[in-house]
Amino acid sequence: MTSSRVETSPPLIAHHPDSPEFAALLARIAAGASDRERHRVNPHEQIGWLKEAGVGSLRLTGAYGGPGVTLRRLLDVVIRIARADANIAHALRSHYLVTESRLHLPADPWLRAAARGELFGIAVAEAATARIDSRDYTTTLRRHGDGWLLDGEKIYSTGSLFADWIQVPAVGEDGTVRFAFVHHDAAGVDHRDDWDGIGQRLTASGTTIFRSVAVPDDHVLKAELGLPGSSDPRTYRGTFAQLYLQAVLAGIAAASADSAAEVIRGRRRTFSHASAATAADDPLVQHIAGQIDGFAFTARAAVLVAAETLDAAAASTGVDGQSDPELLHAAALDVARTKPVVEDLALRAATLLFEAGGASTATVRQNLDRHWRNARTVASHNPTVFKTRAVGDHLVNGARLPGNGFF
Repeated sequence: MTSSRVETSPPLIAHHPDSPEFAALLARIAAGASDRERHRVNPHEQIGWLKEAGVGSLRLTGAYGGPGVTLRRLLDVVIRIARADANIAHALRSHYLVTESRLHLPADPWLRAAARGELFGIAVAEAATARIDSRDYTTTLRRHGDGWLLDGEKIYSTGSLFADWIQVPAVGEDGTVRFAFVHHDAAGVDHRDDWDGIGQRLTASGTTIFRSVAVPDDHVLKAELGLPGSSDPRTYRGTFAQLYLQAVLAGIAAASADSAAEVIRGRRRTFSHASAATAADDPLVQHIAGQIDGFAFTARAAVLVAAETLDAAAASTGVDGQSDPELLHAAALDVARTKPVVEDLALRAATLLFEAGGASTATVRQNLDRHWRNARTVASHNPTVFKTRAVGDHLVNGARLPGNGFF
């Protein structure tokens, strides 16, 4: 990183998320979400709009030109973005994880990059590791002149296709894990948009291959506590990563409510035994809409309440990355509690949507099944049964939650 000057391009409308301008931006994104998903058109342009709006700098403090919003405020914005397009919200998760991992470091050059509007991606997971949280990386960093050469293959590189920089954990020649910041279009970087999931198809969660990618020495860092890809003891950043997915699910539930209202208002036919002449006036159909809206409201509320506990843990964190252990455990417990509830509400909302209309709601053209497919895909991250077992063990036996990045 060669510049220490913070550069921003006002107006950064994302710094005022309640403004009409930001609402209009999200409406523009939502307008094409279904067609993009149906035709597999990656949202490069739409993510560009959010970059220009300053979304990537929301957590940065005034020293970097950011508003320094709370995690609760950030996750409320994430829910709104997911309501417009769940793929985009999910793709931005890597950026916020990298940013969060560096917030407590003094005068960090990578935060200055975020202040300039640059986005981060992460390429961590490898298919060869036996355990998901293993650091037995086959990706390597070897010395070459004044810098390094990076070689390896990563899977689930969510958001990297849209990012300016990719953070890559790799093993050095001495066996030490380091993190390389690699420019997305550096020579030797091969992005493959090969994620074939049933949902979240436009998150760029595919394979990234690095072939002798030259990395400057100051772009290679030690594996600091709590950085994405680390298996160090639990930090609030890992807990944040889990709650972020629940925020995406809450946004999907809200999108299902929006779609239900649109379907009901647009129905021109109804059944001879219906309760009213039009679907919009039918109290039974209105009841369905109200249920879906209630599911969305409750999912959002659960995420934001857990975020308040998480904010307390974040506020206790020092420059060494350590947080107050009791506040950290309380946050991890609240976030673990949200997972089964929020994902159930999102899936119920996306399923009940089809009760709001006739068989036409199941057409490919309508593409309303995307809400269920997206919710099911996000909910499949980090199986719920492991979370509920740990929460139950705590409730019954007072056991502490596992001390890893999945809690």
